[in-house]
Amino acid sequence: MKMETGSGATMAPEDPRALLTADEVAARLRVTKCWIYTEVRAGRMPHVRLGRYIRFRAGALDSWIEQIERGVQRRNGAARS
Repeated sequence: MKMETGSGATMAPEDPRALLTADEVAARLRVTKCWIYTEVRAGRMPHVRLGRYIRFRAGALDSWIEQIERGVQRRNGAARS
């Protein structure tokens, strides 16, 4: 499966072990970098601290998003699996 970037180019599926920067995560989630750092400070977003740098595992972000989706479905009364 290939994914499209905003420029119309395609890229290969991402390695779930890949480490992403805050800029890359913000672009991927279509939020601001400030929001990313706020979520990290609050302990709500999975991240890896490498000294003064913060990185995000692609697979951990995917799992985190799926977990949020499952929680939203339960709160909205959707069928539970």
